[in-house]
Amino acid sequence: MVSNNTEKHPSANPINFTTISPIDIPFSLIRGFNRKSENFKNLMSSLSQRDDIESVNWFNDGPEYVNLDSDVSSLSFFVWSNQYQEIDLKFHIFPNELAVVECQFTLPEQDSIKIMESRVQQLAEEAIRQSIPELQVVLKDIYSHISNPLLIKPRTNSTHLYWTARSLNIEKQQLKNPQIRQLIHQWLAETECPKDAEKICNLINEDILSDDEKADKLKTESMTWLNYVVVDKRANHDARIDTMVLAQYCYTAQEKCNLRLHEAISRAYIDGNLLGAKSQLEDSRIQSKLHQVAINEHKKYLTRQKRKYLEEIFASWEFDLLIKNGDDMKEICTNKIEEANAKQSKLHSIKTDRILFAISLFAIFELLIFLSQHSREVMSRPALDYNDESSSWILTLIASLDADTMFGIGIGLMIVLAFIYTSVAKRKL
Repeated sequence: MVSNNTEKHPSANPINFTTISPIDIPFSLIRGFNRKSENFKNLMSSLSQRDDIESVNWFNDGPEYVNLDSDVSSLSFFVWSNQYQEIDLKFHIFPNELAVVECQFTLPEQDSIKIMESRVQQLAEEAIRQSIPELQVVLKDIYSHISNPLLIKPRTNSTHLYWTARSLNIEKQQLKNPQIRQLIHQWLAETECPKDAEKICNLINEDILSDDEKADKLKTESMTWLNYVVVDKRANHDARIDTMVLAQYCYTAQEKCNLRLHEAISRAYIDGNLLGAKSQLEDSRIQSKLHQVAINEHKKYLTRQKRKYLEEIFASWEFDLLIKNGDDMKEICTNKIEEANAKQSKLHSIKTDRILFAISLFAIFELLIFLSQHSREVMSRPALDYNDESSSWILTLIASLDADTMFGIGIGLMIVLAFIYTSVAKRKL
């Protein structure tokens, strides 16, 4: 187990960190639930009465868009807080078996940026692992004491941790320290926008820059890929961190849908399990579409600043490409299933044709037997054809044939027709 001794060396700069980690959790609501329904309100009311839940975010019955500086609603259901040694954790619980864990702690500056990244990640993941058993107890208790049709049993009990993003939280006054400025440059060196480091460090010159220069040369955050920097982070509900939590959830939820689509493709192409692939494809397709609708719907409830942050993060992550990949996988899997269904339908059609053809052959054979019997009966009882001027030569001919000959003619005719049918069927295939 990683030691969590965060005592600062006298010569080291104390650095505040926030880590953000999406994980699987055994908590789920029925798909397509209505946030304004009575069932949802009852569920949220029950959750809000619990002492072990820090906050519950949901629609109120009053007017919307009352405050410009706060969101109307939240995609997360509630926040469960915990502390592991000197690390503060917040589990943001979302409806589809996902949570995003926010960890806050302080570390001394390390000699190597790689050592610092590794250390931050190890501490965060250890704190999450140690806190999960307590969270599971809370979730089980929720299922035990709250009866609501929206609350459904999760598909798995997985607590898989996907990844950990790390935010370096810097106070503006710390930027006067050249070691801190160097650290910021190193921290962002391998991100998508390493030039953000210089714009952040320029904040110490904010007073001498014009308004136009401030727009081009200053930034208070860099949030692109895994390593972030946030200047003057608020203790609670910082818009940048809150937006990153939301973005991590959106990305992970879509990634989970894509992973299930990968499994559906594997079932269809490799395992040949079309029934399982079709079921999984349909489930993933619905989940993906509902997720995309939820994101687009939720954007209108965000503050303008948060929406701007979210769109910038999505653009940096190429979130649209992730959605497109999911759509492409849906198309690939759908095409395979449709191809297999068409082939199966064709096989069923061929089988049906063969069955009907076999029935028709026996019907022809039975007709010949009937004609043989009828002709002999007419010949033996002339009164049966008293309306005819003369006896039918066809019936006379048939009556003159013995039973073996009629059987032979019937079987021969069946063979000839079967040969003709087989030849025609092969040409169609």
